[in-house]
Amino acid sequence: MKKKILTIAAVGILGLAAVMLPITALAQTVPEPGEFIARLAAKLGIEQTKVETAFSEVKNEFHAERMSELKSQLQKYVDEDKLTQREADLLYAAADLRFEIKAEFQPFDKEALQNLTIEEHRAKMEEMHNNMVQQMIASLNENGLNTNTEELQAAQQKAHELGIMGVAGFGKKVLGFGMSHQVW
Repeated sequence: MKKKILTIAAVGILGLAAVMLPITALAQTVPEPGEFIARLAAKLGIEQTKVETAFSEVKNEFHAERMSELKSQLQKYVDEDKLTQREADLLYAAADLRFEIKAEFQPFDKEALQNLTIEEHRAKMEEMHNNMVQQMIASLNENGLNTNTEELQAAQQKAHELGIMGVAGFGKKVLGFGMSHQVW
């Protein structure tokens, strides 16, 4: 019986390694956005600033479309009394700010993170996460919404339960900030 369990465990570990190694290699080959745009401009034979401008315009168009869809979805839940108008306003503003925060987010030194222990890496990611949350709350308050972490987290939890994508907070994979086990 022990031999069978050990065999199953070994096969599982090897299977996981077979999946993770190509993903890790791919992640290391993806260029930074600036490098990508520079190479794309060179391949197309056009000025890098033109590609940057076009990229920015398309990104903003996608954002505007997504925010319009979100506004309609939130209004639907308000009309159905599944969300309050206050919750919908907070969720909408937070989603819009998330776009700005992600645009301003400075990439971290990936090589420095690779040299950390698992505990140090988690602590660094938690620190970055907390900084983003504080930036979000401060921005919401500056925009007159006068909220706190608990109120926003409660609204985001409700949105998550309703299946509303894009407003679950910095902790949900739909937002791309990791910490997938937390709402915040």
